[in-house]
Amino acid sequence: MDDLQMLCAGAGDSFADHFVATKVCKHCGKELSPSSFFKSGCQSLTARCKQCHGLGQRTCRICDRSFIGKTGQIFCSEACRKTHRPQTFKSCAHCENIFGPVSHLSTRYCSVACKNSGQRKALSMPRQSPTNKARAANTAIARAIKAKKIQRPEACSECGLQGRIEAAHHNYDEPLKVRWLCRSCHAKWDWAQPKGGTLEGLYRRNLAGHTDAARDHAENANI
Repeated sequence: MDDLQMLCAGAGDSFADHFVATKVCKHCGKELSPSSFFKSGCQSLTARCKQCHGLGQRTCRICDRSFIGKTGQIFCSEACRKTHRPQTFKSCAHCENIFGPVSHLSTRYCSVACKNSGQRKALSMPRQSPTNKARAANTAIARAIKAKKIQRPEACSECGLQGRIEAAHHNYDEPLKVRWLCRSCHAKWDWAQPKGGTLEGLYRRNLAGHTDAARDHAENANI
């Protein structure tokens, strides 16, 4: 018998699954197959079936009525549950419509569409892609620093701030002619005087050039 039990255990099944055809539930009295019971150890099954497991006499927290319920069940009906936990209605954070009742107090949106719209954040500024000429200039500076041909200073030449100092190009055709600026001063300088290092900057510089040309043409026409 011991060898047979070890053979069953090696096959992944319990000894009771092979030799118990049916079992009677201690609570409901129904005769059920072993698969309707939870396993208790290697060779036995629980006294109650899965449907009756955990059932017992409970007392309702609201009306003190006795009822048959699962472990942890404290209300005898939905009405008692609503009395203990009143339904909550909220205003949608996006469309401001009243919705509910909510299942969780942390719910902020009435629908998935409002949630997607409310949590979508617009970019503070469009994404900027550097041009090939700007990439080449930055690579040349990085190689010069690595080869110790150029030394990166420790302070910004504009504001004197120490920390991460970047190489700001006057002209990308002259990659080794740079100003050493902090991130903030570099961004302000590029915005005030676009060098065409990004696609957006190139567009703004060309637009400014066309505007100046149009202004000069208008002045010449007035003369």
